[in-house]
Amino acid sequence: MARRVVGIACAVGFLAAAAPAWADGDSPPTADAPTVSEPPKPAGVPAEKKGKAAWSAGDMGGAEVFYREAIAKGGLAPDEVLEAYVRLGTARLLLGRKEQALAAYKAAAVIDNAFSVPSEGGPKAETLATIAKKEMSAVGTLVLGLSAPSSVKGGKAFRVRAKIDDTHSRVLTRLGLSTKDGSGKELYLSAKPAPVVEFEVPAESVVPGGTLVVRVDALDSHDNRLASAESRVEVTGTKPVVVAKGPEGTPAKPAPQKKEGGGFFSSPWTYIVGGALLAGAGATVFILTRPGDDVTVGAVSVRAR
Repeated sequence: MARRVVGIACAVGFLAAAAPAWADGDSPPTADAPTVSEPPKPAGVPAEKKGKAAWSAGDMGGAEVFYREAIAKGGLAPDEVLEAYVRLGTARLLLGRKEQALAAYKAAAVIDNAFSVPSEGGPKAETLATIAKKEMSAVGTLVLGLSAPSSVKGGKAFRVRAKIDDTHSRVLTRLGLSTKDGSGKELYLSAKPAPVVEFEVPAESVVPGGTLVVRVDALDSHDNRLASAESRVEVTGTKPVVVAKGPEGTPAKPAPQKKEGGGFFSSPWTYIVGGALLAGAGATVFILTRPGDDVTVGAVSVRAR
């Protein structure tokens, strides 16, 4: 497939034009306070894999059923949702269900108004996709932003700000924030969608001497991640050392500490790469890193070429 596409499983014909007009010094968060919640469960992944297999075998009937099931069960990652919608539309068209195919293509166009259809669809798919893009052009492209500090002090809470264009904030179900430390332990916070949402990572999750992976998710009604932006936050301070007792009650020698390096994962490039890898194709991801109170802005277009 030439390009990967993400879509939204809901009617969007009533939407007005997008207005992604936010930058430094924007207004305070407009959403309700985030709460601790369960992260999206990948319930639709088994059906999505079956859809891939059916598609590869040329079974458009099976692909249509499984991709529809995968989207409905939810929990798909941006690239999975993207592929599911465009293949769902193409399979329906090849099965002679033009109106349903158009609906799937419209959902894709809500996220990426420049999506491409797979070669299996032929000229008819290209024509139908053009119609879908034209009808949904007023919605614009999803714009997701993440503002996070580049480093924080261990044991102290810090804030992460998520931003999304006004139009898409009205069709999402929630915005989520995932934070993971080196052990893989995850804290997930959710908030009602709004153009600006501020999350607070609690002090107990900020362990000194480690790195937190922070990810913002734009979620639909089935908990599919339509787009995600990711950043890494270095936690300063000395990592706690658990000292085991020796045979005679004397403390055992602590394991040697690894030297802190300045490698790739501690460079600013990881913020850009992280966002580009996770965001839905066609979306624009803004990664803002804050070394203290100063904010630097980087905009990354992640449409697959």
